[in-house]
Amino acid sequence: MDSRDLPPGQGRSGTAASPECLPGSGWTRALRDLRAVRRRPAQIAAAVVGAQMAGVILANEAPGVMAITWAGPLNIGLTLVLAQLAFTGWAVLWYVRYARRCVEPVVERHSASFPHLESHR
Repeated sequence: MDSRDLPPGQGRSGTAASPECLPGSGWTRALRDLRAVRRRPAQIAAAVVGAQMAGVILANEAPGVMAITWAGPLNIGLTLVLAQLAFTGWAVLWYVRYARRCVEPVVERHSASFPHLESHR
């Protein structure tokens, strides 16, 4: 039985829930906004994981190609690992900036919608 099947004002256990814990229009908008700011980081994370997987697959399926030397002691495999390291570092720095500029203002704006989730530090 889902909580949507319960009568209004009833929590999961069948007891009356406090009004501030019931989903309302504030929750809907807050969750929609939070999902919207979460989309871009998810795309960046997928690109980072995809690049890592591509490197692993290349190393497994084409070890001869990865061993080709092109600049002194650098071979293609080492170059790809260094590029992945730079890409991952860029993604981390990008997310720190993105979180400060885009995520934190949305969280601050909607923090009143979720009083039961506030930490008391």
